Amino acid sequence: HIIKSSFNNKSYQLNVSLPKTYSKLDTLHYPVLYVLDGKFSYQSFNSIREVLDLGKEIKDVIIVAIDGNCVTDEDWFAGRYNDFTPSSLPQADTQWSKMMNILEGKLKSGGAELFLNTLQKDFMPFIDKNYKTTSNQGLSGHSLGGLFAGYCLIKKPELFKSYGINSPSFWWNNNEM
Repeated sequence: HIIKSSFNNKSYQLNVSLPKTYSKLDTLHYPVLYVLDGKFSYQSFNSIREVLDLGKEIKDVIIVAIDGNCVTDEDWFAGRYNDFTPSSLPQADTQWSKMMNILEGKLKSGGAELFLNTLQKDFMPFIDKNYKTTSNQGLSGHSLGGLFAGYCLIKKPELFKSYGINSPSFWWNNNEM
């Protein structure tokens, strides 16, 4: 699905992986795991879930992998850099632009609040409307995605029942998190 944010005017791609047992015909509803950096994490999460399904080692869950609707790796990095950072640091923007060989001015930090609103008020209602979900929802992120997951936990701890905060970039802005 391609969803346009009503908060930051960006478009995002949501890849949805359903449990094998999912059927529109029954009354079963499923927990949801929202996964950041969907471009790279969707295949891993989906594959791991399929392997664990074989031995009935995991409960059925809907996986929603979120990513920017980007063509280039440069656009992908710029989008996640903006969405996952909780504060604006122009000096860091310049430094990261040089390190990543990205055109100066393309990286802009500090978009986490708008992305959190997008997640809560655009993505989650869309998924709840179009899929059979429960209120048991989780969020997983790695690196800058882990920073954003930590930001969500602090800003809106009730939004998710579980958090996967993996190798988070808590060093951001002198460890502000």
